[in-house]
Amino acid sequence: MAPELLIIFTKNPVLGRVKTRLAKTIGAEPALKIFKKLLAQAAKTALSWSGDVWVFYADFLPKKDLWSPVADKVFLQQGEDLGERMKYAFEQGFKGYKKVVLIGTDIPSISKEVIEEAFRKLEQKDMVLGPTYDGGYYLIGMNAPNYYVFEKMAWSTPTVLEETIDKIHEQEQDFSLTPRLVDVDNESDLVGFEWLLQDE
Repeated sequence: MAPELLIIFTKNPVLGRVKTRLAKTIGAEPALKIFKKLLAQAAKTALSWSGDVWVFYADFLPKKDLWSPVADKVFLQQGEDLGERMKYAFEQGFKGYKKVVLIGTDIPSISKEVIEEAFRKLEQKDMVLGPTYDGGYYLIGMNAPNYYVFEKMAWSTPTVLEETIDKIHEQEQDFSLTPRLVDVDNESDLVGFEWLLQDE
């Protein structure tokens, strides 16, 4: 089995289908531009990482896009909610890899160092989580199929991280955290990331 796999969860960049909360205050087209910049940042980070990368698309598999030079494999997400979709992705990953880390694409500060840190932590801990300031997580990794963390969760709420940690404690497993980072969902999340607003 190969040692490490990075999974990217991404939405397809379609007007009106991405950054909908952000679009309510700045408009759909500016929100799409910001989303594309976040995608580019995530792709650049993934490309700089040395391990295998799989990309899971939300809606359809494009013939070619910015992930084409990055992805070793591409998939469609499968499942009714985010938990089911992440479980499916990890199931595919554990068919051939010992450690699997999944990240989203809404994190302007994501870096190769954060990803490398997550995999290092999995050498000592059962799981690793990357907390966001809104109470969720931008990264989750594990070295065994601990799918209970995806079950009966209230997704997109401020208690996602807390509930996940409670589940890990209930199973008497251990975990570690990577740095807390901003997840861009609302206009207030753009403070400090003015480059996302600049025209090309």
